[in-house]
Amino acid sequence: MVRARSLALISSVPWITCPANADLLLSEEVIMQTLASHWQLPFLRIDLEKLNPRLATSKISEPFATKHLTIPLSISKRMLFVAVINPLDVEALDMLRTASNLKVRPVISTKTDILKAIEKCYKASKVANAPEQGLTEKFQVSIGAVEKELSPKGTKAKFFW
Repeated sequence: MVRARSLALISSVPWITCPANADLLLSEEVIMQTLASHWQLPFLRIDLEKLNPRLATSKISEPFATKHLTIPLSISKRMLFVAVINPLDVEALDMLRTASNLKVRPVISTKTDILKAIEKCYKASKVANAPEQGLTEKFQVSIGAVEKELSPKGTKAKFFW
């Protein structure tokens, strides 16, 4: 319980001062690298240019990614690599394992990187779906105009398609 609270505190602050030397600042990256070393897990800065939005959106939902601060990074035949800030969130890792039918390998990253990755992946997903939505709306407007044109005054034409 103490670890979870301290992790929540550390991950919510982009930098903190070192108690031994007030002039020395510890960055979020240094803190997460230290925790990764402690947990004996790899640390990775997420390169947004190399991130695959389709992989992320196909494996987990945006609310799940945001709630658990996790994002899929890569996949192999048997393993799913996910960036996390809390590898002790067993519930999230088990859900990913069950949903993907793959072994899940956590990789430690910063909260800032993960949030940027979530924003990029799910924003790209929404943009990709937007043209379909706009086309559907235009089609509905066109049908409404056709119905008005073809229906005699005082009656309402109904088209079923």
